[in-house]
Amino acid sequence: MTSMGITIFALMTIAIAALFIYFAQYSRFGPTIRKIGGTSPAMAAIFLIFGLNLAFVSNEVWGLYDKAKAVVATEGDALRSLARVAQSIRAPIGKEFMIALQRYETYAVGDGWNALRTGSAYGEGGSSGPLVALANSDEMAKAASPNAVGQLIAGVNTVRTARNERFALASSGMNPVKWIFLCFLDIVALLAVSLASMEKKSPHIVASVLFLLSTVPPIIMLANQSNPYAGFTAVSPKPIETALEHLTEQLEKSRSK
Repeated sequence: MTSMGITIFALMTIAIAALFIYFAQYSRFGPTIRKIGGTSPAMAAIFLIFGLNLAFVSNEVWGLYDKAKAVVATEGDALRSLARVAQSIRAPIGKEFMIALQRYETYAVGDGWNALRTGSAYGEGGSSGPLVALANSDEMAKAASPNAVGQLIAGVNTVRTARNERFALASSGMNPVKWIFLCFLDIVALLAVSLASMEKKSPHIVASVLFLLSTVPPIIMLANQSNPYAGFTAVSPKPIETALEHLTEQLEKSRSK
């Protein structure tokens, strides 16, 4: 959220609080509004306990998001470095490596990214096997310096690790036991809220509605965001797309020569 958004949120919160005080204490609707108050003090403890549990899950979900974003950035940087090293190799195997790299990147931002969104395993097209084979081949050892070969092997290993971590992060947030446990706690907490305020009809209804509004929407949003590569604010493949655009441009230039 931007600083402007935070400012607007703060002003709205202050305005809502001020309007509620006015209507409850000074307007002609005050007596009616005050009738629905008087919920049990136990409500605060229930909200606090469930709120802490919800905050824990939120922290885990957004932690996965930050890791997923960092992994894609690392992979994109490694792919660009590999392209630069391969471009410096004048022998045909250098261009062959670049074509294999382009094939990997094209799959990663296409079918591979769709697989990430669904949490499924990557297909054979997403394998870095051809890159490993080319980087470790005798032909590459003859065509490139030991330093260049070492950079290619290290870069390919970085790409493989990042690719595997991307798919691990996409599936780690989909553990159904975690969400079943959270939903179960929500139902139990809702029953506790209802039992704590059921002596009067209006407070009972208000307490139940407020609890539902404060728990159900966040749970739905967190479950939607549990896969960092899907959901409302999905991690973008932009770093890999940038690497692909740069590599494609270099290959087109080499073909035109």
